[in-house]
Amino acid sequence: MESLLDIVEKIRKPLALEAKLGYTDRAAAGGLERYIGIWVEKAKENCCPARSGRIALEALKDVFAGYRFQPKEEREKRVGNALKILAGLETESLISGDKVPIRHEEGWPERIRKPVQYMKGVGPKRAEVLSRLGIETIGDLVYYFPRCYEDRSNLKPVSRIQVGRTETIKGKVLASGVKKLRRRLEILEVAVGDETGTVYAVWFNRSYLKKSFPIGTTVIVTGKVDGRFRDIQILNPAYEILTGDEEDLIHTGRLVPIYPLTEKLTQRSLRSLIKNALDECAGQLPEFLPEGVRRRYSLITIPRALNHIHFPEGEQDKETARYRLVFDEFFFLQLGLALSKERKSRGRGIRHKASGELFKKFKAILPFKLTAAQEKVIEEIRADMEKEVPMNRLLQGDVGSGKTVVAVFALLAAVEEGFQAAFMVPTEILAEQHFLTLQKWLLPLRVKVTLLIGSLSPRMRREALREIESGESDIVVGTHALIQEKIKFSRLSLVIIDEQHRFGVKQRVALKGKGMKTPDVLIMTATPIPRTLALTVYGDLDVSTLDEL
Repeated sequence: MESLLDIVEKIRKPLALEAKLGYTDRAAAGGLERYIGIWVEKAKENCCPARSGRIALEALKDVFAGYRFQPKEEREKRVGNALKILAGLETESLISGDKVPIRHEEGWPERIRKPVQYMKGVGPKRAEVLSRLGIETIGDLVYYFPRCYEDRSNLKPVSRIQVGRTETIKGKVLASGVKKLRRRLEILEVAVGDETGTVYAVWFNRSYLKKSFPIGTTVIVTGKVDGRFRDIQILNPAYEILTGDEEDLIHTGRLVPIYPLTEKLTQRSLRSLIKNALDECAGQLPEFLPEGVRRRYSLITIPRALNHIHFPEGEQDKETARYRLVFDEFFFLQLGLALSKERKSRGRGIRHKASGELFKKFKAILPFKLTAAQEKVIEEIRADMEKEVPMNRLLQGDVGSGKTVVAVFALLAAVEEGFQAAFMVPTEILAEQHFLTLQKWLLPLRVKVTLLIGSLSPRMRREALREIESGESDIVVGTHALIQEKIKFSRLSLVIIDEQHRFGVKQRVALKGKGMKTPDVLIMTATPIPRTLALTVYGDLDVSTLDEL
């Protein structure tokens, strides 16, 4: 079965082709709207993404709604937005392993890890339906959060309900009956009254509910009020039978959770299953945050948060539960990134002890002076490259801030020590631009720059491969052609990746894998990322920012 990362790759490839074809909607048979829709549905069905992942997938689908009818400028903008969504999905999938970040099943008691089909009222068939939503265990069920809530807590006397509005009333069952209007249409009418009047709750083709409404039963019903007929009616209402314990109301008379569904599953049945699962095991979920931390950040306990996120008594309950669960998501995201960074810090890389002579010569031939921001970032990169620990740095700056010049410093630091460097960019046009720029700047310094892209002629490609493998080439500029199996570097010690969100994870890892030991990595982006967000999403990278043009 394909993973979420695999599907992200399958979506990314035609988007890259679409850009190459000039946004003509010819990158996929039947158009991008159809192609993206198919893979989004496959991802939702087979990959069990987290709730945030499902939201991102739906957003991706929406981006391409009516794509073929849009002008070229709008298509280009939409493809760019889609690539950003894919980058977010990719990050989430890497950190969470295609699972909800805050679910840590290893610490769950055995009862909570039990397959959901063994819960009362589930069984194999319903378990199969739930699996489409990523719900495999009882623990998955309690961590399946509502997408929104309906406020059904405002009880009104029958005499004050208004036609055309959704209202909630409480009363006693006065009578009930089933009418057959034609062969395939039955109507169940239940008269519900209080001291101010009577209203009829009406369901279509649900006569089996009649036994749920014995005369004298107290009920709460919520639905749209219809006044087109002789009697005031509430059509297809949600209902709750009161048994004396009103604390157990879950379908009406309160803030009611509304969940993402799939075929053959109703809100009422899913809500009941989640309530049963909470009653059975929420109290057994271990609390992993120390009391001092919870007190410092005003966090409620996990069992309480889970009960309140599903069935809040009011807005305050809902917000405190959400605050705790969002805190957990960010905590585990940061923990994963911190562990990743710590692992990288233990790796052994290549120390670049270059004297800087090449860069001094390069500075001398530049027709402009470096900005203070460029000087500062160059010093940060130099300090990184001199360490034995591999560099993992993100360089961000607007177009015109001079990222390429900074990148040249890193390239020359590797070349001066006798190593090779690779510069990977997302498109052939960009690769050719960088190649021409570097060749103009570095040819006087006797630095050999090689271009490797898919459209090279067979003769030029053979020559490029020979230069790379022999070590004759100092710097290789190219697209994803750099990661093909046939490409063999002689002494690769530095990898620079421009606009990394345009590449897949496997592509970036493949390029790093062609280096000696673990090469230094510099990632460049012109996409503006607020520093707080950069430290959150790229927590395993050191961040440098060019804030001057």
